[in-house]
Amino acid sequence: MKSVRLTILGYPGVGKSAITTRYMRSEWQDSYRPTIEERFTRDDIHFRRERVKLTVTDTMGQDELADFKDGYCVASDGCVAERSAIFGGNARCPHLLSDTCSS
Repeated sequence: MKSVRLTILGYPGVGKSAITTRYMRSEWQDSYRPTIEERFTRDDIHFRRERVKLTVTDTMGQDELADFKDGYCVASDGCVAERSAIFGGNARCPHLLSDTCSS
């Protein structure tokens, strides 16, 4: 079985944990709970008619994680940058991803 590793990046409070638990555990978080790091794994995902093992790493907000971002991207097959449409300060998130995963 093929294994795929994704990392969720973004500024604090944009909903990384909420969206990750929604799709990996079918649960919904209705309150804010800061995350240090949490990994979710599912082996019942089908992609292009192939069953894959998906591991998603939910990271802490990147303002708090400046020294560790590169390691997350190196250890992943892909990174997802989550940003808030409500808070204008999070519009920088695409730059965070390109700066982080450029190597």
